[in-house]
Amino acid sequence: MIGIAIPSYRAADTLAETLRSCVAQSFKDWIAFVTIDGEDATLEAKIVEQIGDPRIRLECNHRRLGQMTNFNRAILRCYTAGAQWIKPFSADDVLYPDALDRMLEVGSRSTNCGLVFGYFDVIDEAGIIVSTYDISELETQIVASREFTRRVVPFGNPTGGPSSVMFRADVIEHCGLFDGRLDYAGDREFWFRIASRFDVGVVGRGPILGYRRHDNSVSGREHTKPVFFEELMDVGRMMATSCAPFSRQWFLSHLYLGRMGGCNFSMALGHARRCRFGVANMAAKITLRRLSPLSFPIAIWQLARIFLLGGLKRPTVFEAAPIESATVVTPLGRSSN
Repeated sequence: MIGIAIPSYRAADTLAETLRSCVAQSFKDWIAFVTIDGEDATLEAKIVEQIGDPRIRLECNHRRLGQMTNFNRAILRCYTAGAQWIKPFSADDVLYPDALDRMLEVGSRSTNCGLVFGYFDVIDEAGIIVSTYDISELETQIVASREFTRRVVPFGNPTGGPSSVMFRADVIEHCGLFDGRLDYAGDREFWFRIASRFDVGVVGRGPILGYRRHDNSVSGREHTKPVFFEELMDVGRMMATSCAPFSRQWFLSHLYLGRMGGCNFSMALGHARRCRFGVANMAAKITLRRLSPLSFPIAIWQLARIFLLGGLKRPTVFEAAPIESATVVTPLGRSSN
């Protein structure tokens, strides 16, 4: 059985579509727990009642827990219900009908596979695809833990957000849960902990979900706040402190920290060009305070690389863009977006 963990915060407008995408799955042995982060779940309760699927359970926290702590509550509900795999799923995203089947197929190839992830289409508030990845040449595969961390960790978070991932339930007995202190970037830190101990499955050939970008999403709400810049760096610092000094993982963590620092500097310059000088100054100071002597030159190199390559040609939360065809080389192969 797969447990689908769906935390919800002010997501009544999209929750129905999210839950219908669960009901439409070709894999039928699942249970979903929707945990409402707040004091009132009246609208969400009506949506669950209208859908009328007994596999969907609704709970209200009756207080604000925050995104990652709310995820943890839904995950633990899935775990205690006896799920063998747990699928985190944001309340504004949409699973494609064969998503669970495809993820379970690759995860079942190896008993040491602890985490499976797939790629996504970016959809807008109306559910229209605004950006997509052509991963038709990317093979579905199991990547050994050591190889995955070597190839992927320095790039940041190629596994994507919570909706892109499914993990084996007993992983939490070894790796714990999301760190509730990291409300924005806690997912990538959790994926790092899992990938450090378990092999990782990659679903290739096509996307498994639609990832919705809109102003009310966590990334949309936080993009000019300190937490947006702080947590990207804090994840790297936490990864580095969890490794033996001068070990392979320690150097990879500093490489990640430098890359994120370069991205933060780039975003700071972008805000400055838009005359958001307060945000730009804040981002630069946060980044400088968090860079280590080893990661600082990497950050400068990353910033120069971004400018030399002309930036990342991807639509953002803040502006729509048509489907593009620029070739992108990912840590696990070549794709297009």
